[in-house]
Amino acid sequence: MESHSTIEQHKNNKGYYTTPLNSIPGMKPMNKYESWFSGRMPEYIWIAIILDFYGREEGLRKIAYINKFIFQTAPEIVIPRLSTIIKLSEEKQRAIYNYIKTITTNEIFTELTVFLTHEKAPVFSECFYTNYEIIAARCEALIKTINKLKSQGSVLTNDTRFCVIGYFNLAGKIHVQPHEGELLVKYQSMNTESLEYEMAASMIRNIEGLILMTIEHPDEKYLNMFWECISMMTDCKVFVCDFGESKSLKAFNQKVYELLQYLRELYVNAYPLDKKLEIFTGIITYSYKRLKEVDEHNLYTSISGRSCVRSLIENFILSKYLITFENEKPEIWEDFEYYGLGQIKKYVLAERQNNAREEESHVAYKYLDILLNEFTMEEFTDIDARGYFDQTNIRKKSELVGEKDLYKLYYDYDSQYDHCLWGAIRESSMLKCDNSAHQYHLVPDIEDEQKLKTIYYDCIYVMKKMVAFYSTQIEIPEKLVKNITEYKDD
Repeated sequence: MESHSTIEQHKNNKGYYTTPLNSIPGMKPMNKYESWFSGRMPEYIWIAIILDFYGREEGLRKIAYINKFIFQTAPEIVIPRLSTIIKLSEEKQRAIYNYIKTITTNEIFTELTVFLTHEKAPVFSECFYTNYEIIAARCEALIKTINKLKSQGSVLTNDTRFCVIGYFNLAGKIHVQPHEGELLVKYQSMNTESLEYEMAASMIRNIEGLILMTIEHPDEKYLNMFWECISMMTDCKVFVCDFGESKSLKAFNQKVYELLQYLRELYVNAYPLDKKLEIFTGIITYSYKRLKEVDEHNLYTSISGRSCVRSLIENFILSKYLITFENEKPEIWEDFEYYGLGQIKKYVLAERQNNAREEESHVAYKYLDILLNEFTMEEFTDIDARGYFDQTNIRKKSELVGEKDLYKLYYDYDSQYDHCLWGAIRESSMLKCDNSAHQYHLVPDIEDEQKLKTIYYDCIYVMKKMVAFYSTQIEIPEKLVKNITEYKDD
């Protein structure tokens, strides 16, 4: 059985793909406050501290006694959440805390007084605070406990959840099948390395998760206080990715340059009025300049590098599209040029109307004005604002020319970088904090430490495809073609 659903298993509604789980009515993922690590673990951490201190066998026994005492003392408590216990009357709190100290130690919850201070939980703090343990030591102990509970499947996590179920069962609210009941009864004595334990632990995790549906909403105030307090007491520990590639396109670019020298001579000296050759050489020259920029400015592992790959792919697909439909649309080459001039006109007219910052802007409007009127007066140039050239977007063009995978696997991915989508931001500009006290949050990479996977191989791959395709349309010396299509780095 596959662990992940395929794209075909998602429900497609006009381009919006819904996962199989989200297609189930009423199904939704847990929010932050309902999740184990962020929402439930801080509530049950007191249980884990006792289990961890005394070990599994003795710890489970002591928690069973404590659960029974809490249930008898404060039957209004549905589940033994710490946020609920510290809101009990002072009398009930003292009774519970004194009982816990009687069967454990006076210092058992010292680490919790880091955030359950006298101001926020006066009775708890009075009962468990010790003045001989410094804040740093208490904070370190608390972080260690949190780290032991971060895994959904750790023994300590499973045992903690088992104790929560045990309390819930005191009210007779747990109803399971006979064989499941037998597993729960035997759980405490199971070998944690056995298959039987894994089955019981999985069942316990499911039951504890279902309990959420029967109790009141999470105490967001308590949870925010918990995380805010401990996060402020520790520093970020950022995790940086560096794929470590350092190969250069310099040698490959030289091969492309030699090919371009030939194409330029062919165009200038033999076919100076050939519109197809003009546009072909223009597209591959533009692609070559993108490759040069990658190498000269070391953009291999950069955000800008992804834009270069996207451009190379679009150039290739567009070239193939023009060739594929030139017989069906004899004027396609002129149409492509005319469409581009129309786009220039759109910017020039906008500048004339709005008086753009000509001297400061990177858009050279005066130069564009010259290009617009280079061969034809602009009054004879229409503007096509209906979308993409030939009213066919790049995705559709890729399908029409047999390059769907090139679009799906690379171009679409690189597009998120040009459009500033969160996937691109997360991958390139946000570092992972490996500090459980910070809930493994994200840290802005303002020092530019994150190095993305190199685009070196993709640049060569796409340019090889482009040259191989061009060689079927234009007579190019075999040596120049092979220098590129059979290129291998050292």
